[in-house]
Amino acid sequence: MTFVIGAMQLKTQNLVVGLKQYTKEWKNHYAEDLHKKAKHELYRLTDHITELNDKLSKTVVKDIDSLGVVMEKLE
Repeated sequence: MTFVIGAMQLKTQNLVVGLKQYTKEWKNHYAEDLHKKAKHELYRLTDHITELNDKLSKTVVKDIDSLGVVMEKLE
């Protein structure tokens, strides 16, 4: 693209191409970072669910303390 302003002539083709390339790279980096954060959160949530499932799967014996632990985790 060329713009004529009085005695000046501005050629913006290189600027447009550069900006498009820069935004494409930025978008890719942003998406990569977003995926890393989501993957970390998913692993954290999976570990938490596994931990709670292990605690809840304990058999409740006849004493009140083990029942208290299960009830606490159910909350």
